[in-house]
Amino acid sequence: MGKPFTEELKLNYDSLNWVSELNLDALKKSIESCRNTTVYIIGSGGSLSACYLLEFLFEQNGVVAKSVTPLEVMYSKKNFSNSSFFLVSSSGKNKDILFAYKSIIKENPKALHTICMAKGSPLRKLSDLYSKAKIYEYEIPTGRDGFLATNSLLAYFAIFTRVFGELKGLNALKENVRDISKTIKEFSGKIDASYTLFVLYSGSSKCVAMDIESKCIEASLCDLTTADYRNFGHGRHNWFDKRPKNSAIVLLTNNIDRSLAEKTIKVLPKAIPSIIIDSKCQFPMSSIDQLLQSFRLVEVLGKNANIDPGRPGVPEFGRKLYNLSYYSIFKKKSSVSTRAYNSIYRKIGVLDIDNPKLLKAWNKSYENFIKKIKSEKLTTIIFDFDGTLCSSLKRYEGVDDIIKSRLIEILEKGFLIGISTGRGKSARENLQTFIPEKFYDNVFISYYNGFETGNLGQNELPNLKLEAEESILKSYEILKSKLKGYEVSIELRPGQITIEIESKNNAGKLKSYIKGTILSHADLNVQILESDHSIDIIPKNTSKLSIVNFCKQQEKTLGLKGSYLCIGDKGMWPGNDYKLLGASLSLSVDEVSLEKDTCWNLASLGLSNVEATEEYLSKIRFYENHMKFEINK
Repeated sequence: MGKPFTEELKLNYDSLNWVSELNLDALKKSIESCRNTTVYIIGSGGSLSACYLLEFLFEQNGVVAKSVTPLEVMYSKKNFSNSSFFLVSSSGKNKDILFAYKSIIKENPKALHTICMAKGSPLRKLSDLYSKAKIYEYEIPTGRDGFLATNSLLAYFAIFTRVFGELKGLNALKENVRDISKTIKEFSGKIDASYTLFVLYSGSSKCVAMDIESKCIEASLCDLTTADYRNFGHGRHNWFDKRPKNSAIVLLTNNIDRSLAEKTIKVLPKAIPSIIIDSKCQFPMSSIDQLLQSFRLVEVLGKNANIDPGRPGVPEFGRKLYNLSYYSIFKKKSSVSTRAYNSIYRKIGVLDIDNPKLLKAWNKSYENFIKKIKSEKLTTIIFDFDGTLCSSLKRYEGVDDIIKSRLIEILEKGFLIGISTGRGKSARENLQTFIPEKFYDNVFISYYNGFETGNLGQNELPNLKLEAEESILKSYEILKSKLKGYEVSIELRPGQITIEIESKNNAGKLKSYIKGTILSHADLNVQILESDHSIDIIPKNTSKLSIVNFCKQQEKTLGLKGSYLCIGDKGMWPGNDYKLLGASLSLSVDEVSLEKDTCWNLASLGLSNVEATEEYLSKIRFYENHMKFEINK
């Protein structure tokens, strides 16, 4: 098992050049989407070093992030539903990362992203099961690493550097490695495998310090411990007083902490062997520079120990430990069905789901809702548009392909469809591209969150020539004045103001500022709604449910008599579906309210938005003059 470590190092620059050509746009979008959540970054072994770099990059951009092992994350379940996750794995198949994945998806995380250096892995198969999950696979041309993470780890460092900055100055990195090689050789002549190394670091160098520790311990090259420069000053320095003969220091320095390192080394006894791994590159390139230099240190430490770090040999008990199964330790039994548990969890969250009395009470409400929705005879289904019929990430492409055939089937069976959206004519134009004209009278669209409604054939709608209501005009003037100079776009329509926030760094603050500005003017007589991409200001008397009367009138014309089902994604105020999903019979494909008798999310584990809508529509059964929603409890 393994590869010669020296041979792996010869491929380092091939790995960097390969990363420089990768298309990372999708990964960048996923990372940007996590700005308003806590982020957990999970990895084992060498991949954990990459997690530390990604953690630091997130935190330098104002995002709270934490690197953990798959086992550590199991003790953070109370935070899962409010967090985003990045799983970093070279092979995508070790038991620990797979177990972590399965455990996280059960807790309804905000997002679950996987970054893997192999294609078609078990992680890929898991990811394909869940719409909330995204996977980014990069098949590194240098092939699988030896015993230690080398080129895959370097590739991760380079990928994260490109996502947050630029990958540049590769020739300078080669020179730095050449320069450090002589220094490393001199250092290695002063120590042997019996020495304990102290690796000191700060900030951006932590990821490299953790990797040196990982490699030296995993390959049994020497004893080693790590500390940041100041924590080292809180007692750990005493080691050098009591054991000066078999101790040495490795200092990681860069442009930020070089002076701190110099002050530290001046205080320490001169007889203690030391080496400085320095980078004059700007972060995050400095981390790549230091990683490459540290690889050469590990190579020489291996020679001192007469061990090839790339193939040190693995004992039988080591293989058993690597493949150890421990799933049963964390398995939890529930007194309610899996679907009930997931649905109730979405209502009350992780802190209350473990309360037996609350769970029992909510399970009764759940069962009552299931009984009600299964018994109703449906003749109309009313949908939100963005996030429900089309992905918010692909909103300009319109209704998702997996939904189109389901909608047409409803119309072919003689029933009605309503679309209640914050959009204008773009929703109508997209629907007209795939719905046959003969069904236009049975499809109603309520534009701008219910301000104006008509059937699919009424191309004159929405009527932008209408005069805007006074409350909307007044709100627009206030917002235009208050938001001048901020990274936002404001669009005025007759029945709606749409505000899109272009700033990635201050989106949360700007949303609060906009809402506070409107709410501070009690006389405006407007309401505030949010979608994934905008804030909408609409008149107080406007509602997405205004579409119901239009649908009911058409039902009379067709001789239909039944109930309507509403499906949307933003059921909790200020979500723009909170009124739509406040109807007596409604399903959410994402956010739910605390209403006990409506606005339930019954989607299977890991499904949300468009995929959840498709699942709901797959439960529709057609009868002569009505539809039924049939689902198991």
